[in-house]
Amino acid sequence: MLLNKWINPKYLKESNIQRLKRQFKSNEPFSHLELNDFFIKTRAEELLLNIQKENFAQKESDLFKFAQTEDFASTKNHILKDLRTFLSSHDFMNLIGKLTGLHLKENKIDISGSLYKSTDFLLPHDDRSEGRKVAFMIYLTFLNQKDGGSLNLMKKKGKDIISNKKLYPKFNTF
Repeated sequence: MLLNKWINPKYLKESNIQRLKRQFKSNEPFSHLELNDFFIKTRAEELLLNIQKENFAQKESDLFKFAQTEDFASTKNHILKDLRTFLSSHDFMNLIGKLTGLHLKENKIDISGSLYKSTDFLLPHDDRSEGRKVAFMIYLTFLNQKDGGSLNLMKKKGKDIISNKKLYPKFNTF
């Protein structure tokens, strides 16, 4: 099974899948999961080493400033191609479908690497886009909470933020 070659076995146990499904639905301010130590450790380390070999181009607008790779569909790096193939596989889509209750199509994924430096940013935005059912991030950083870089999940009512949950980047978190 392809999942066993990538994912920490604790996430493949049926009892954990059911617990995570309940957690996904009940998390605020909207449904989400934070899966620490998600990949097998050697896989996560391999991903970090290989993404560092990619070319990062500076991207900037009024909404963001950071460096980003091209989509992994066009990379020559076989490790990153393997990651993309895995994340778009029937097995992985089935697992994410079990966790979220969504029906996901295999082979439908956009994935690239992003690098945020000291003054880089991504302002509040809505991740909804045409056809997107799930947005995800894979953290391959060793930042400490004091270094910043939090992902703020917010819910607004009018102009007021009524809920704000901060997720801090931790190595090998999905």
